[in-house]
Amino acid sequence: MAVKKLVLLAVLILLATALCAQDGPLRLGGKAFVLPEGWPQGYDPPEVLLRVKVNPDSTLGLVAVLDGKTELEPLLSQHLMLYEYIPSSDFLAEFDAILEILSPPEIPAQASTWEREQLLEEIEETIARERESLNFRSPLHPPAEQTALNSIGEPYRSGYYFYGLPENTARLSLRGFEQRSSLFSRGFQDLFALGFLNRQESLLEQAYGRIDHPYQVTLSAIEVGIGGYEQLFGRGLLRKNRLFGIDRLQLGFGFLIQDGAWLQRDSGREAVVLDISLPLGKTTLDLAVTDHRDILSQRYLRYEYWRSQDFSVERRHRTIFAAWRSPWLDLALLHEHDLATAAVFTDTLRDDALRFRAWKNLRIGALSLTPLYERMFVWRDFTLANDDHSDLLGLDIGFEAGRIGAEAIVRLKDFQRLQASADLDYSLGRFRFGALGSFRYREPEPVLRIPSPYSPGDSLSRVEIRDDAHLGLFLNWLWDQNSLNLSGGRRVVFNQPIPYLVPNHQNLNYLRLGARIDQTWNNWNLVWQPGLVWQGGFYELFLEPELRYQSHLNISRLLSHHNALFTGFSLLGHSSFVTPDPDWTVWEDALVIDIWAGVKIGRRFDFQVTYKNLLDSRIYDAEPLPGSLQASLRWYFLN
Repeated sequence: MAVKKLVLLAVLILLATALCAQDGPLRLGGKAFVLPEGWPQGYDPPEVLLRVKVNPDSTLGLVAVLDGKTELEPLLSQHLMLYEYIPSSDFLAEFDAILEILSPPEIPAQASTWEREQLLEEIEETIARERESLNFRSPLHPPAEQTALNSIGEPYRSGYYFYGLPENTARLSLRGFEQRSSLFSRGFQDLFALGFLNRQESLLEQAYGRIDHPYQVTLSAIEVGIGGYEQLFGRGLLRKNRLFGIDRLQLGFGFLIQDGAWLQRDSGREAVVLDISLPLGKTTLDLAVTDHRDILSQRYLRYEYWRSQDFSVERRHRTIFAAWRSPWLDLALLHEHDLATAAVFTDTLRDDALRFRAWKNLRIGALSLTPLYERMFVWRDFTLANDDHSDLLGLDIGFEAGRIGAEAIVRLKDFQRLQASADLDYSLGRFRFGALGSFRYREPEPVLRIPSPYSPGDSLSRVEIRDDAHLGLFLNWLWDQNSLNLSGGRRVVFNQPIPYLVPNHQNLNYLRLGARIDQTWNNWNLVWQPGLVWQGGFYELFLEPELRYQSHLNISRLLSHHNALFTGFSLLGHSSFVTPDPDWTVWEDALVIDIWAGVKIGRRFDFQVTYKNLLDSRIYDAEPLPGSLQASLRWYFLN
């Protein structure tokens, strides 16, 4: 009861502050927002009220449409990227704005050269952002964009194989649904999301959602790679809007096939993803079907299922997703069918779930509220120590007034277990600083033993690692294309099982540094993305090295017509740490280095040769791939 009163009091305080501090919306000008030809709907008055955020690269992004014109969201998201926000002493992280709507020409006419060039430039920028987020020369989780609550340790990568330490701090979600309990490690989120979904900006979680393509022109791409130890992969994508001439009817398709040695096992990945977005008047129906098949090492299982002798496990994970977005209420459904097979399992392990979710985005001045409810049904052929929730109540809170911003995520599971995280920040010119924190309340009592899938009647020691509380401070510095992120604080970490005379809960102090340096001199460009995490004050916590570090450095010789020659290297390392495998193995310091060189031709083609694992070393308690040569190319097409 006391917790409910505290949550209600916090909401009332934010609401009162919002009503007192709200300024009138700004008017965005200078770049005309013209409806596409044949747009079936008119607007009176011809304007749209929206909530706008400032992205790390100084472009603008859409937070929400505030006056019910949700059918414009895909167009507005792309149009806002044309603006560049210059930080000043009155820097706003988010603000309300009014944008004038210009009707399409009444008489169809051939687009002018200038209009075609502007549209092409927007599409090229979309391609450049995707290439930056997925190419082998950049980190999958840029350290300059992470705080302690949304951080994911950088995995080591070969094609679309990823392996890293599981993170117990960050909330993970796909298409709005939080990752549920599973036989497998939390690191599977990268395997499901990267290459198929779009990472969404949040200081409090790692969330992935559908990739929007608001252009009528068809975008397709092919990416292939080949290397030593039978490394082969191919990935393709296709995105189309205004399918069959119907406005806002979008199609997205992607596939991935990869084979070859990984983590000292003969491994493979196959994935197919299909997305469709259907306009239904003022509402939109989103549909998605995914099919993932992975044959990987036991290291992708939770640690309690590891055995002294490594083995391969096959996972077949299929989902059907549907969401109805409307000005009144948003609804979503997710069905998961999950099968795990291995030669050492006594039987195939089935793990199915059906989840319903309802939510509504509300705006009250500077305050945004998203109440939600989720119901989940689970069918399993085995037992996990902690069951999933059946009922979930949630509230997402956002607040922006002048230089002050706040964000909070509150979840109440089965009307008993409370989880909450929040951040509060203040912007001053190019600087933003603030505080963040999280806590858990009434977590269930730990289960010491769980049934074994290897032998009927046997049991295994349960491994439980989680953050029960967290408090930290952060400072961001943005200038031009460069950024610096510094944070520090304390985590309260729970471990089970534990060494003799070591407490379950321990305080862990940390400092994090992440940066992105992007500088151009004459015809040379340098992009450097270093990251460093130091942790101390604890004793024998699982999977917590005292030091973790990474660096991606690229140097390019810029040529005419957007051509370039490039070279660079990456390094990834950590100090020693303890793993919660049956032997409680201590893995020593590790460092892995990759080097590469290649050529970029125009804006849509690049070719790269990489030498993987230059030192032929281990990383994250595993030998991912011996030193070997790889080559890859990526090619985008517009039709």
